[in-house]
Amino acid sequence: MTPRSRAQAQRAAIWAQPVQAAVSTLPRRQREGLLQGLLELIAALNRAGVITVARTCLTCRFFEPAAPSGSGVHRCRLLEKPLAAEDLRVDCPDHEPHVVET
Repeated sequence: MTPRSRAQAQRAAIWAQPVQAAVSTLPRRQREGLLQGLLELIAALNRAGVITVARTCLTCRFFEPAAPSGSGVHRCRLLEKPLAAEDLRVDCPDHEPHVVET
């Protein structure tokens, strides 16, 4: 790691600590909603080309979103298991981009 990248990583870590502390005080449902909203934002920015790397569940070809009127539980077709809100990943090693067929 270069000195410049090391300094950037340290600044990011300092910024993250107060955010983590604030989020940890939220009730579980609010944390789940926050995670869902952030993942949707990342996916939208990825689709718009604003960010290029997004290995989140919401941008993966294996992700099956919960039905709006259903249980609220998503599914990973690769792992063949249900995904509750807290199971959604931000950086999944098994991610494969969802490609929209035209």
